[in-house]
Amino acid sequence: MKFTLTRSTALTVLKQALKTCNTKAKGQADSEFLFKPDDNALLVTSLNETSEQNIVLQCSDLEFEQGESFSVSGQALVEFLQQFPEEEVKCLYNPDDSSFVIGSKKTRFAFPTGSGSDFVPFNFQSHGKAIELPSSSLREVLKSTAFAASHDYTQAPLTAVHLKIADDEIVAEACDTLRISRHVTQVSSLSDEAELLLPYETAENLVSLIEDVGDITIQPGQRHVRFAWGDTTFTSTLENTIGKPYPELSKFMQGKEIGRVKISKGNLSTSLKLAGLVAKDSYVNVVIKPLDKDGLGGGLVISANEQAGMSLDTLIVQEQSGEAEVNVAHRFFSKAVDFVNNPWVIISFRELKENTIALVLVDGGFEHLIFPVTPNATPDVEDEESED
Repeated sequence: MKFTLTRSTALTVLKQALKTCNTKAKGQADSEFLFKPDDNALLVTSLNETSEQNIVLQCSDLEFEQGESFSVSGQALVEFLQQFPEEEVKCLYNPDDSSFVIGSKKTRFAFPTGSGSDFVPFNFQSHGKAIELPSSSLREVLKSTAFAASHDYTQAPLTAVHLKIADDEIVAEACDTLRISRHVTQVSSLSDEAELLLPYETAENLVSLIEDVGDITIQPGQRHVRFAWGDTTFTSTLENTIGKPYPELSKFMQGKEIGRVKISKGNLSTSLKLAGLVAKDSYVNVVIKPLDKDGLGGGLVISANEQAGMSLDTLIVQEQSGEAEVNVAHRFFSKAVDFVNNPWVIISFRELKENTIALVLVDGGFEHLIFPVTPNATPDVEDEESED
């Protein structure tokens, strides 16, 4: 088999394929790209434990024998092309010595190859109708939820992002028992409906893969789901619930609101960065400062008190109501703020049950709930000074 590639075009395709290539499994099929002729182009396949990508790679001067295919290290090939000095890349696969030679008149390099038969493609069986929707809407809901899914496989199915498409809405939600991220976006004229449990790796990959594409087609399957756009077909396993249904997370968002503030995202981020100097891996205390009798002097107080020091910051808010106090993990609070798109963020204090108050960030259809934590036994500064 021989063909000619355009370096810049090939790099774009192969970098995309590398996102579903298990680069740590060197020498194994899932660390390699499978090249297979497809009419006048090449079909590049990469896969890992949860996902499989098939991308059409345009080439010229393609010559091949019937049934010919080969595999080659994905990471090594991308790294070589990044250093290749010319735009036109001549490629030759020699099955006799299992080598893939690429280069030009001045530069040549050979890679060892594997057999295409080592690749075991996903056995995709469609189930239900395909759904077409804007990729930007899907990306929006996955981006603001996937990060909150659990990475602990003993907590399955919380290792998945729950995606529901119905009634002209896309709803995505994720939880790791310490926080809940939920995003609802409206999409008109949806062709059908589906409910899927996407592994968090799939959701994270899709966020990066569909950033600059148009519409995307979703085809549910018996045990997989297939996403198609442009020259790419992306197939993922569905999360195995192991007999455990995905929990009804929306009920936690429905707690009684006892306090609310509207605050600048920039000021809030700055305050959390300062608090992080003391409580980066711990918690912060968040309090709505009550207004005085003249309706003045309110705000949001963010403080931390640790062995390493103390931090106290009172922020001016645009709007406030009620009185509330809660302790939440600093890293979760900061992470959630990063996913707010608007310059103003609403912080809602909601009572889940008596004496249990959660903090909820609200930004349009995005809601992120952070469960409260019990403060560490941090010595009071005044007590330490008196002991000295």
